[in-house]
Amino acid sequence: MRPRGIRILGLLIAASGFLSLDVRAEEKVSLKAVMIYASNEPGDKDSRLSAVEPQLRNLFRFERYQQSGYGTSSANLPGSTSILLGQGHKLDIKVSKTEEGKVRAEVHWTRSDEKLMSTAYVLNRNESTWMGGPSHDKGKLIILLSVL
Repeated sequence: MRPRGIRILGLLIAASGFLSLDVRAEEKVSLKAVMIYASNEPGDKDSRLSAVEPQLRNLFRFERYQQSGYGTSSANLPGSTSILLGQGHKLDIKVSKTEEGKVRAEVHWTRSDEKLMSTAYVLNRNESTWMGGPSHDKGKLIILLSVL
């Protein structure tokens, strides 16, 4: 082969290597968390919770529910993120994708540096789950975690 032909062959081989690379955009997942204070103390209803209050009453059996924190975040799959909920509460979440295409979320709930709860969920996108948390004042804290 001539030198020019060798250069062209080398360029073609190099180009075929670039074309065979698997170039996929990283898949992301968005997460939303709502922290809710549940109690039997009298008070007004929180209109922000009207869509989920029937579920709350069925699951937790308190008379009053008040939104006390809210946060959102996103993460690559696999990856990790944190959601700050206010009042020192934070969710550290490690996410991965299951073979079935669902999202596995390992959740660690802390207040300041105190570990309150650790658990794992497997959810479809656009699905939510409830986390019944620690006692607080005269009630209980609950988290509604959604995978979007």
